[in-house]
Amino acid sequence: MTTVHRKGHAHDSTGAWKGSTTMTTLRLPATWAAAFSLAASCASENPSVVADVTTDTVESSTDTTSEQDILDTTEAEDAPEVLEPDSGVDDTSAGDAAETVESIPEIVWVTEGAIEVGVVSVPYDYAAPDGPRFDLRVGRVKRTGPVSKGVILFNFGGPGADGLRNLQFVSEVFSESLKFYDFVSWNPRGSFGSDQLGCTDDVTALEAVLDVYDGSLESSSLDVLLQTMRDFIDSCRLSNPLLIDHMGFVSWADDMESIR
Repeated sequence: MTTVHRKGHAHDSTGAWKGSTTMTTLRLPATWAAAFSLAASCASENPSVVADVTTDTVESSTDTTSEQDILDTTEAEDAPEVLEPDSGVDDTSAGDAAETVESIPEIVWVTEGAIEVGVVSVPYDYAAPDGPRFDLRVGRVKRTGPVSKGVILFNFGGPGADGLRNLQFVSEVFSESLKFYDFVSWNPRGSFGSDQLGCTDDVTALEAVLDVYDGSLESSSLDVLLQTMRDFIDSCRLSNPLLIDHMGFVSWADDMESIR
């Protein structure tokens, strides 16, 4: 589990995301269903088992400070920095960053059952961000309490797990965490409406992929297996040539960053 403190989109009371936020990413293992069942059975007696999420702790000062001192300090901190004309300091980076934040479109959320669903536009190839794009389906379950501590982005793995369906399940299991955090997940590229990747529907070809390897370590058996897999991948390429070359964990990580 990783907690990321970076500029992103936090939401206000109206549901719009803006400003800075704390996003925690949970990578759930293949045995997550069993773990969730255990967590659900224990949650009612010991809410601390629900999630161990790292948060910032704000320490209060016990020093006695006059009201005027506080005002003076606040004014000094809020005072704009004045740059001399010949200082040589490049102040364009802050403006560029602000422009980038403003250019990020807000997600339009639509209620579908127990979750809200929207889309995030991402490039097929992150090395060519101005090239062709497609929409990732993302889902959200908003926090149930009045105090927000950030967002938890769930990566259900698989690869290819249905993030939106599983999101509804974890929102029920981790109800204590849901009081303070929005839960977000997505359907990975190539699956469940995120630019679906369609491969062959030839039953014989599908059975060949499953049955060609007979368990031996003979090189001839492995060669047949590899060639059968190549043929299967080629059929997938025909259905979506733009996507097939950009499906993998690197692109998944980039998609997670786009959602953030």
